[in-house]
Order: sequence, then structure tokens, then C-alpha cells
Amino acid sequence: MERYRINAFVARAMGISRRRADVLLKKKAKDFYINGRLFDGNLGLKVTSDDVVEFQGRRLRLPSPVYVILNKPRGYVSSLSDPHANKLVIDLLPQRLRRLKPVGRLDKETRGLLLFTDNSRIIHQLLHPKKGVEKEYLVTVHGRIAPSELDPVINGMDMEGYHSLPAQARIERVSIEESVVRLIMIEGKKHQIREMFARIGHPVKDLVRIRFGPLHLGKLKEGSWRYLTGTEIKRLSRIVQ
Repeated sequence: MERYRINAFVARAMGISRRRADVLLKKKAKDFYINGRLFDGNLGLKVTSDDVVEFQGRRLRLPSPVYVILNKPRGYVSSLSDPHANKLVIDLLPQRLRRLKPVGRLDKETRGLLLFTDNSRIIHQLLHPKKGVEKEYLVTVHGRIAPSELDPVINGMDMEGYHSLPAQARIERVSIEESVVRLIMIEGKKHQIREMFARIGHPVKDLVRIRFGPLHLGKLKEGSWRYLTGTEIKRLSRIVQ
């Protein structure tokens, strides 16, 4: 179960900033009770959602986690802040959702499904290699690609400092100028897909993630976002149990 510093818990439960929560915890410490005991002023105290935190006789409860998916366009940086970036993915969300964090990243030129949430526990779990969460992509590459050329991608290949894990790869369509490959991986190292296809002689022209675990991009328009459905949240939660 996730543990929160008391100021983070109060901030989320009351919908205020952490700075405001700090002020409240200092100036009105006698109005706070933790599990029936008067708050002792220790701002380093950590609590969980099971602890009873009260302020002026009212129990504070954490809001339910929020989950949204965004269809990231090309040219946006998957960061909450970057002084060198003109376009941030967080700018595509309404102001009320800009406190959410992306689960992993898509590089600047990659399009597609990006999950955001305020549930830090599930973020950690979904990104942990042991969970083996699949990511599915449509990779458009230069040139006509033959099935045998995908063998290093499928079986794993030596990269810069590591050996890539096996993946699933299937040719969707081929022409003289370009080919489209459906790729399913459980890894997600920086620029990994682009480097793999460059190494087999077919540089990437376009890269779009269409699935993350049980979540599908579907017909969500580029640059648009939506909340996850209850069913999607349940499927996501099963992965991290």
C-alpha cells in the first residue's frame, strides 16, 4: 500500500498545494488528528489511505485515482517541464489534469498512446520489467523489408550496452519505398525501436504506439484525450496485483 508524506496526503485530500498544506499543518496542528491522536507536528510523518486523518473533526479521504490516455502527436516532448521544449504533452490536457504524470515516455517524433495518472504506485508497477507489460506499435520503415530481416528484432539483438529482449514482429504491408511492421515488445528503452530497425538497414519513417497493456488507442484522434473506462481501469489493476 502506498505511503504518503502527511503534507502530500493533506494536499491531495483537500485539493490544495503542498505549500498550503505545510502552512496548515504548522499553524493548525491542534486541528489535526491521526488515528485518534493529536498530530505532533512531524511533517515527515507518512500515512496510508487506511489511516484516519482528521481535520477539525472531519475525516480527510484521498480522491479516487484519475486515469486518462492521450493520442500524442509528433513534435511533443513527454515531459511535465522542459525549458528547451516548445511543445509538452501536458499542454494537451486541460488545466485540471496537468497534475497527472505520464506512464513512461514516447520520444519527440513518436506518436500514439500515452497513459497519464496520479497513481504513483501503478506507474511504478506498470514500468517494472518483471510485469512484462506489452507495448504494441506500427512501425513504418524505409524500403521493402523481407520477413527474414526481422529475425534479429524477434530473437533479440546486441544494442549499445545491452541485448534486446525477444519481441513479436509481423509485416503488415510492403511496397518498394516503405514497409509497415506490427511490433509487440515488453521493453521500452530510449530510441530502442529506431535503433533496432536502423541496425537491420530499414530506418524508421513513422512510429506510433497503438496499445499499452490492455489499453488500445482505438479511434482517439491525434492530440485528443479521454478518461479510461471502468473496465479499462479494472484490467489495468489486474496487471499490478
